[in-house]
Amino acid sequence: MLSRENGEGVEFRYEVFVPEIYDATRRYPVHVYLHGGVARPHRAEARFWRNTGRHVRDDAIVVFPEAWDTTMWWQASQVENLGGIVNDLKRRYNVNENAVHLMGVSDGATGAFYHAFKAPTPWATFVSFNGHPVVLANPSTLADGQMYVTNLRNKPIFAINGAKDRLYPVSSVVP
Repeated sequence: MLSRENGEGVEFRYEVFVPEIYDATRRYPVHVYLHGGVARPHRAEARFWRNTGRHVRDDAIVVFPEAWDTTMWWQASQVENLGGIVNDLKRRYNVNENAVHLMGVSDGATGAFYHAFKAPTPWATFVSFNGHPVVLANPSTLADGQMYVTNLRNKPIFAINGAKDRLYPVSSVVP
């Protein structure tokens, strides 16, 4: 469990899983997973992502950052935070800068779309599990600033939605 503080003094915690047999001479990909349910208050306990074990790998550094109701994935504070986490990891570990992937589920998936539109530079790819980019256009979402869909032009994005998803069925996301 690590943490970093932004310029305004807000502490952001994040879990990092490094391969058990880490080799400092080898460059490792990084998988950053954004959790859902960001409209909830900040949690005192450190477990903000369930079932981390299924995502941990022997061939990658895996990161689980946190977000909450006053600093959601689609706000400038998280652009700074996620970029800072990646920079922190680069200082500690041998990171393959061409293989830093941003993934999310539900609100985290919407956050992945936000970062793809707003701040794509640190990320090699984006993966959205059950998210919808149109959520960012809703004024109640409070997404910070202008987003640029053209930023997706040269960035791979893989969006996964199911027909039985009540919030974002595939039929509403495809268009």
